[in-house]
Amino acid sequence: MISRATHTYRADIDGLRALAVALVLLFHGTTICPGGFIGVDIFFVISGFLITRLLLDEQPHGGIHLVNFWLRRLRRLLPAATLMMLATLTAGFIIMFANDYEALAKSAAAQQLFVSNVYFWRQSGYFDSSADFKPLLHTWSLAVEEQFYVAYPLLLMLLGRLPRQRMVGALLMMTGFSFGISEWAVRAYPSAAFFLLPMRAWEILVGGLLSVTPIPRRCPVLFANVLAGIGLLGILVAALAFRKEMPFPGCAALLPCVGTALLIYANSWTKTWVGRVLETPPVVFVGLISYSLYLWHWPLLSFLAYLRCGGPSDETSRGIALVASFVLAVVSWRYVELPFRRKDVLPGTRGLLITAFAAVAILMISSLAIVRLRGLPQRISEQANSYANSKATSRLKSRQLRLREITIKQATEGRLPVLGAKAAHSTLLIWGDSHAVALLPGIDAACKTREIRCLQATHSATAPIINFFFNDEVRPERAGTGLQSSSD
Repeated sequence: MISRATHTYRADIDGLRALAVALVLLFHGTTICPGGFIGVDIFFVISGFLITRLLLDEQPHGGIHLVNFWLRRLRRLLPAATLMMLATLTAGFIIMFANDYEALAKSAAAQQLFVSNVYFWRQSGYFDSSADFKPLLHTWSLAVEEQFYVAYPLLLMLLGRLPRQRMVGALLMMTGFSFGISEWAVRAYPSAAFFLLPMRAWEILVGGLLSVTPIPRRCPVLFANVLAGIGLLGILVAALAFRKEMPFPGCAALLPCVGTALLIYANSWTKTWVGRVLETPPVVFVGLISYSLYLWHWPLLSFLAYLRCGGPSDETSRGIALVASFVLAVVSWRYVELPFRRKDVLPGTRGLLITAFAAVAILMISSLAIVRLRGLPQRISEQANSYANSKATSRLKSRQLRLREITIKQATEGRLPVLGAKAAHSTLLIWGDSHAVALLPGIDAACKTREIRCLQATHSATAPIINFFFNDEVRPERAGTGLQSSSD
């Protein structure tokens, strides 16, 4: 056995990147791949594998160089992301209502601080219908990786002082711990499980463990092909069979993550038939531009949904948006990503840091200014502002009333929110779904006027029918509020 694979460029991993980004695009832009969101999980495993391999390679040569590592990440990630952010804020200035533009600016500021996953966790779920109108929602996964990049090298520096077996054991324990809290949180706090690093770290650590897994010197090619086939099958089954309503990540994420790990491992000592497909030039090229492609596709699809005011966009429109994202990705990769990574632009560290600081400062100041100016309502007509403000006022009133979905436990224990004249003797029960919730601000005002006490028993997508429960416990947008029961 040899301890690790020879650390040369592997075209099959770029091919895996192509598969991952293709699944994400198919999920967002079509209906043929309902589980395509697992493409992000593939990216996590790949990142863990490559980053751990890179860092451990430095240990025998003077230890891990944190500054050099972070500078490489800076060159790799910041330029293309900055371009996308500037373009998105500019497009939002032209397209969006003031309140929505203000929300976009808040998410942009969060992205600059590497906490957009926390921001979107606190706002709504990834699969929520309102998520379609958040052009920077996809940056949550970038924030997870960026947070990991900050902490992980420090961890490896500490573990590097241990014998190799103990270091691997420590990584294995952390992977198991992260997986355990992911499986727990996906049922108790599904939105947090989806967005936050502690519940996602195990996926990246799977790749890290893979980089220190011994590979055989001699092994039948047939065995490697079987492993690769099983890995690819796991990914495809997840992409086609998974649904956004299912608990995720948790145990469900094992299928795409282990499938990805098997593909990487099987191609570590020989070229499998899957590896040869992944290494074909067109597939590799898509993998090379996958970062830019991921950056650009979602803002275009989000703005398309916004322009249609939430109405369903046709396949042709979404197809055009995906083609446009591909074109933008090629341009971004060729003229932004490559020059910075090859040090054709800003080869010196000082110039790079000054430019990076200036770019982040410009985006942060611009975002905070937009928030401060309430989304610049003077950009659009008074009539349009009135329409947007009426929606915002309704949402604010709902928040002030603390309107929320009621759990079975609350209903069983009689702990229902009280609206209207809370001390009155006459009592009214509002029982229904989201349509009932929409009426509550007006009902609250009417009950206060007429001295009526009002109890709220509402839950989205749950009809007011005896013994009917909607199985929505796992939707991220229902975090902590879903009726956690099975459908009859």
